[in-house]
Amino acid sequence: MSDDHLSRLHVLIGPGGPRDGDAAIIDPRGTQNVVTSFLIEKCPFSQRQVEMIQWLANGKTASEIGEILGLSLWTVQKYLDRAKQAAGVRKDTALVATALRNGWIA
Repeated sequence: MSDDHLSRLHVLIGPGGPRDGDAAIIDPRGTQNVVTSFLIEKCPFSQRQVEMIQWLANGKTASEIGEILGLSLWTVQKYLDRAKQAAGVRKDTALVATALRNGWIA
């Protein structure tokens, strides 16, 4: 998209006021059929948790992640436990699946 096209787009916030991550992009002509809505979910994980979840997604165990990052097994498990709690899941596989589904890891 050229700069000219970008200058023609407007970001609109809903009538109830801005909600975190809620926006729509609309063509200035205002026709309904050109509205694109999207919801951006903030990643609930710290950068360190994301790094560990990516290692999990690559098949590493908590013990192996600890060796790679120079952390104790206990520390890795605590980071992952807090990440699972933030994601609302109980298992490592569910954590990875949730993170992938929401785009929090690649």
